[in-house]
Amino acid sequence: MSELCGIRWKHTPTKCQRWGTNPGSIRWNGAKIPVDVPLVRNTETNQEVPLETYKLLHQPEPGYEQELARSVLLGLSQRKYGQVAQHLSESFGLSGSTTGRVFINETAKVLETFMNRRFDETEFVAILIDGKTLRSEQILLVVGLTRQGQKIILGFMEAKTEAHPCVVALLQNLQARGFQVTGPLLVLLDGAKGLRKGVREVFGDRALIQRCQWHKRENVVSKIRDADFAEQVKKQLEAAYATRTYAEAKKRLTALIQSLESRCPKAAASLKEGLEETLTLHKLGVPKSLRDQLRTTNIIESINSRLAHTTRRITRWSNSDQRQRWIAAACLDIEQRSLNPIPQDRQWETLLRGLERHDRTKHQYTGRISQLPPNPH
Repeated sequence: MSELCGIRWKHTPTKCQRWGTNPGSIRWNGAKIPVDVPLVRNTETNQEVPLETYKLLHQPEPGYEQELARSVLLGLSQRKYGQVAQHLSESFGLSGSTTGRVFINETAKVLETFMNRRFDETEFVAILIDGKTLRSEQILLVVGLTRQGQKIILGFMEAKTEAHPCVVALLQNLQARGFQVTGPLLVLLDGAKGLRKGVREVFGDRALIQRCQWHKRENVVSKIRDADFAEQVKKQLEAAYATRTYAEAKKRLTALIQSLESRCPKAAASLKEGLEETLTLHKLGVPKSLRDQLRTTNIIESINSRLAHTTRRITRWSNSDQRQRWIAAACLDIEQRSLNPIPQDRQWETLLRGLERHDRTKHQYTGRISQLPPNPH
């Protein structure tokens, strides 16, 4: 003020004059502080002169875009944002339309970051793949487990179905971004044929598929009309899956199949289909406590549930870009806040040793086959 109008009460010749005050506010340490903003008018042009200091103190602090986007993702209504998040720049009176534009720009950056993340330096021992119907749209999602037990949302794709071409395209995109499989890869699936076929096409015999035991149990029980008998079969399945060794689990399931064949052949056929793939963790010698975390698709189902919760306020998707921006932003937020790593304890080490043992056994078997003399016939 003194530079523009001179010292108050001294008649310093200047082009500007003080012209009263208007109510305003400045931002200080994240808080909105009301102040009286001095007005200055140029006497020659009869126009108001903006105060640069006030402009600097009034504008949002750096990084407010990220805070805004995160708060919108947490479920705040854009048009009521200023009432709820007073600690952010929106408490200074940004309109709903301005908030929307900031959110779009910020989530566009997030989408680009998410879709271009590299995995060259990360070693993965397992992945989970699942399809999710999100507000009438099908989304394929892939989650990876690193050697250190970290859970990372690797990518997603909009797809009409879980057909294997879509799965192949999604997995090949991950490979293009540095996802490498140098040893056995545990793959957790719900049993959908398209998912399994796509995994086999991309990873071949390096993929050790663990079928979700919960989905298998529900498929078997759904074939039984007698409710009491269905409950009995459900308990027998759970008891078999809870056994410590592969041999014991296989023995119990085989006996259950034999008992079902006479009473409910469809249930028996359902249990027999993919039986070995429901016991992959047993074959690897994984203890029950860790097996309980990996024997179903609960990890990825939990992420899908959070995605649905995050996007619950959207009544209609305008276009694919909007849908992808929301999903990418939600995935990164879920990954940072909600995905707790699997503890690197003895049970986790048992899984790693089981994968290494399987790899050695496979290579030894392949070596013995290659050393056999040629068939004279």
